[in-house]
Amino acid sequence: MVIIAKILSMVIGIVVITKTFHDFRKKKENLIMSLFWIFTWLAVMVLAIFPPIIDEINRAIGGNDSGLNTFFGAAFVFLFFVTYRIYIKAHRLERQIHRMVMKIGLKDFEKQEEE
Repeated sequence: MVIIAKILSMVIGIVVITKTFHDFRKKKENLIMSLFWIFTWLAVMVLAIFPPIIDEINRAIGGNDSGLNTFFGAAFVFLFFVTYRIYIKAHRLERQIHRMVMKIGLKDFEKQEEE
């Protein structure tokens, strides 16, 4: 189970990093957000490869060593992936709405100039 979680985390991390880099090259994403998501997913991948780090964090917070750390690690990766997808979708919708508002504003401006 642990090996499957590591492999799944690595695959998801590589896919997201590749997509982030692709979006940056296509100018769909700015440099700061691209670097943020790349470093975040690199950190997630490191945590997936070295799960004892999660154990140490869990002990530092005061949790018990209950054996659920693999589950929490997989949940961590899943939540980051969902957060990333929501961010990408919201960002694209924001850009589309901005373009539509600009077009409508320019049409109204051109109408006022004609009159």
